[in-house]
Amino acid sequence: MVVCTNVKVFIFYELQPSIHLDNLISSMVEGVRNATHQLPFMAGNFQVDDSSKLCIITPPGSHIEVNIRRTESMEHKSFPASAKNSFSPNDLDLTQLLPEEQTAENPVCALQLSLVEHGMILGFRINHAAGDWSSIDTFLSLICQSSKAHHEGLKMPTYTPDLNRAPYNAPATDPAISRQDLLERLPTFYIMEKSQFKPKPSPPSQSNIYKISEPSVQQLKAHCAPYLSEIDYVTSYDCIFVLIWTSITRVRLHLHPEKATSLSRFVHPIDVRTRDPENKTSERYFGNAVIGSQADPLTAQALVSDGDRDFTDMDMFMNTWYSGSAEKYDIGAASLPVAFRTHSSMAGACMVILPNFSRGATRFFEVLVHLAVEEHRQVVKCREFSHSVQQAKDFAICWCDWTWLWADWFLQSPRIYDQILNPSCISTTNPKMRESYDA
Repeated sequence: MVVCTNVKVFIFYELQPSIHLDNLISSMVEGVRNATHQLPFMAGNFQVDDSSKLCIITPPGSHIEVNIRRTESMEHKSFPASAKNSFSPNDLDLTQLLPEEQTAENPVCALQLSLVEHGMILGFRINHAAGDWSSIDTFLSLICQSSKAHHEGLKMPTYTPDLNRAPYNAPATDPAISRQDLLERLPTFYIMEKSQFKPKPSPPSQSNIYKISEPSVQQLKAHCAPYLSEIDYVTSYDCIFVLIWTSITRVRLHLHPEKATSLSRFVHPIDVRTRDPENKTSERYFGNAVIGSQADPLTAQALVSDGDRDFTDMDMFMNTWYSGSAEKYDIGAASLPVAFRTHSSMAGACMVILPNFSRGATRFFEVLVHLAVEEHRQVVKCREFSHSVQQAKDFAICWCDWTWLWADWFLQSPRIYDQILNPSCISTTNPKMRESYDA
């Protein structure tokens, strides 16, 4: 049996009254067909081969079935009603917005179009073993651009993926050296099989969305400027993750003051496609090409600590999907992509900067924050947070002016600040990464 994490994403489209739904659905089906033609393995199933390696089997004629679901008004909120809560992930009934999981066949991905009053939701599920965010963005944008081309009678877009994984593989081990030999050379460490890892149950959690405006981020950058030495500037990503990490840590210390001396780890993945000065990798590589990065020093004791250490305590995982955009997911046909949402499958706290769907003169960053329920309750009550946050009804949509909070954090924690801005720890020194955040 293949057991891997599924990534679930949802794109919300506002449909104009004049739209012809049958034509829209037909174009979407053709868009999926063209995208699958360019990336046929997306229609395959996961299997374990004779050498116990995970592989994708795609028989001839395989295709992705587009599940169509027309919901009644009593089954799902109308599009305007969902918009009032900014399409909160807590309002999404995933059993309705995605096809039923087929665990026996282990498909690479699944897709569903849910038609609701005045809108449509594209639900997409992909096995994480097949790809990372760059791969998801590539496939979804290819579907949408193909759908738009079909609707407008234009030539279908093409895409040639790079499937060469060699640059991402770990160095080959010497077959003459056994696992036992390695353990004898490094007696401090031990090897733990995946099947033995059982993380501790995490507390009840929920996901909220926060919006941070570009002017607020620019104010934070201005306050950082006098302290920069080895790098030219900090990115919007730097500012946002420090804000979230700091606020959540303060709440956690309020709830658990006995953990004041505990380590708080910030972990984020780096896309190797954008971190390759020798050009050994390809930006068109389709698959997983990320490495984990920690932005804090690690003590010797922590380095050799128990591998079962859970990720639900003082740590924070953060990622960015900001490279996605409304333009990439435009399907034409008098429909407008207005929101991109995801369902967090992390056992602990995590933050994701969602794709750029900003409209108008002022750019906003939408940030999904997944936390324990009690931490969410406290973070909106704390003085630092409430001083600059406006909450939309019972769903946290926040326009933040964090200037004084940032300065306060900086003065208290200069050592951590230096670590966060260390080019070896954070991917802000790469021009490709900077272009994504700083116009």
